[in-house]
Amino acid sequence: MLLTELVRVLGVLDSTSAPIWVQHLAVATGTLALAWRRRLPLVVGGYAGLHMFVVGVTIPNVMGLLPLQLAYFLALYTAVAWARDRQLMALVVGGVVTTMFLWLAVVYVWGSALEEMVGAAAGHSLGPLTPAAAAGIFGLVVNAVYFGGAVVLGQQAWRAARHTAQVDEQRITIQAQAQQLRDQAVTEERLRIARELHDVVAHHVSVMGVQAAAARTVLHRDPVRAAEALRAIEDSSREAVAQLRGLLGTLRG
Repeated sequence: MLLTELVRVLGVLDSTSAPIWVQHLAVATGTLALAWRRRLPLVVGGYAGLHMFVVGVTIPNVMGLLPLQLAYFLALYTAVAWARDRQLMALVVGGVVTTMFLWLAVVYVWGSALEEMVGAAAGHSLGPLTPAAAAGIFGLVVNAVYFGGAVVLGQQAWRAARHTAQVDEQRITIQAQAQQLRDQAVTEERLRIARELHDVVAHHVSVMGVQAAAARTVLHRDPVRAAEALRAIEDSSREAVAQLRGLLGTLRG
C-alpha cells in the first residue's frame, strides 16, 4: 500500500482511470495470496498468472508496480520449487508463461504499448533497428528474463531440496541398517554364550554324575577311592560355578 501511494505521488498512476480503492484492491489481492504459496504452490501460481492477466488488461500501470511484479515472480518461483506433482507443475507454469507471452505479443503488436515505446524513441538513433523492432526485442528480452528467471531459480531450488531429501533418506536408511547389524551382533553373541553355558553345565554335570556313580560303587570296598571321587565332584562343582559366574558377568556387561 505504501509503495502504491509513493508511485502515485511520482505521477506513475496519473493515466489510470480506475478508482484509488480499486488500485489498492488489485495490489492487495495479488500480494496477499503469497501467504498460501507454500501449502498450495500450484494454486497460487495459477492464481498469480490469472491476476496478472486481468490486472494487466484492465489497469496495466498497476500491474507494473513493484509489489505486484515481486508477487508474481515469487508465486511462479514457488510453484516450480515446491510443487510435488511435476507434470501438473509443468502444465500450470507452462500455461501461465505461454498465456503471458501471447498476451504481451498482442499488446505489442495491436495494443498501445508499442506505440508508446516508439513515440518515446522518436528523434533518437536506434542504429540498424527500427523503433518497432527495438521495442519488440526489448519487451521479449525483459519478459524472458523475468519468467525464465523465476522458472530456472525455482527448478534449482527444487533440485536442491530433492537432493537434501535423498541424502536424509539415505542417512536414515544407513542408521537403521547399522542398528540392525548391532542388534544382530548382540543376538548372535548371546546365542554363543548360551550355547557355551549349556556346554559347561552339561559337561560338569555329566562328569559329576560319573564320579558320583564311581564313588557309590567303591564306597564300601575302597573308601579312599570313594573319597577321591567325591573330592573330584567337589572340584567340578566349584569349577562349574566359577565358569557360570564368568558367563553371567559377560551377559550382564
